[in-house]
Amino acid sequence: MREYIHVKSSAGSSSGFVGFHEYTNGKIKETTGLIIEFDVFSNASEFMGGDALSVQDWNTFLNPTVPFSKVIRYDNFIVLYGGFGIELPANWCKDNNTIVSILDNRTIVSAGNYCFQNCSMLTSFSLPNLTTAGDSCFADCTSLTSLNLPNLTTAGYSCFQNCTSLTSFSLPNLTTAGGFCFQSCPSLTDFDLPNLTMAEGYCFADCLMLTSLNLPNLTTAGDCCFADCPSLTSLNLPNLTTAGHDCFADCTSLTSFNLPNLTTAGYSCFQNCSSLTSLSLPNLTTGEGYCFAYCLMLTSLNLPNLFYDGNYLGIFEPMFGLTLVLTIPSILMTGNEGQPIEAIATLMANNTVTIIQI
Repeated sequence: MREYIHVKSSAGSSSGFVGFHEYTNGKIKETTGLIIEFDVFSNASEFMGGDALSVQDWNTFLNPTVPFSKVIRYDNFIVLYGGFGIELPANWCKDNNTIVSILDNRTIVSAGNYCFQNCSMLTSFSLPNLTTAGDSCFADCTSLTSLNLPNLTTAGYSCFQNCTSLTSFSLPNLTTAGGFCFQSCPSLTDFDLPNLTMAEGYCFADCLMLTSLNLPNLTTAGDCCFADCPSLTSLNLPNLTTAGHDCFADCTSLTSFNLPNLTTAGYSCFQNCSSLTSLSLPNLTTGEGYCFAYCLMLTSLNLPNLFYDGNYLGIFEPMFGLTLVLTIPSILMTGNEGQPIEAIATLMANNTVTIIQI
């Protein structure tokens, strides 16, 4: 993340701006509320539809619960003083191509749907009081490289989708990420989401450069949540209990899993994880059809608590040509009038299988 020093004095001067502080003769004179950088200053008035140097016009435009007290210009920056309780509406600056950065000193508390979508010049923003970001809020911000959202708890559908220049981020208080939230962020290599509990469908799909996952509090991952992440080699999801269909499908470099509490895996959940050699799911009870299809390197599969209710178990379909050590409940070997159930019999007919019964 780049250093957030947007406005500052010239070299050798003791007056100017550093971060939120206005300095005069080397001492803090006043603390700002909101700083917006434009590519050229003339675009400020066009953006807000009034006089960019009128604090009244800015209060009308942003409608803070506590109004701004002053506005000044510094180079290409609008510097607003005071202000609090701004709820940015839907489409607030959607498709804007003049805002370069936004530095907020806790004045903005929410951002509606499509608020910053396709702001093609936006490279960084700091919104420390933002708790909720709506659907597609920052989607298609293709120049975005840095974000600071320390109090964000909820990110809507497609919130950061297609932020193609974003390489890493930390959202320490995010608990819920909507569908497609980070989908198609092809430069993303690293992130920190220590409190994320819910990731909806396609949340991280198509993150082509993502190499590892550590989501210690994630409990639910939706359909295709991590699908088509071809560089992903390892994941640690110690509290994940439910994984939707195709959740890890086509993660072709994945070699290491930690899913000790997974109980439900949707159909095609691990399909075409073609580098995976062993998998232990000690608490898995329900696995749907094609769950391990085309995991061609799989040699060890541990499913000691897999539930059998007398119906066909599609979890082992199709699996061909493997040399496999399989750990399963003994009922699967005797549930067909003392013989292996149909799914196990078919698995043994098409593969070289060593069965360990629990």
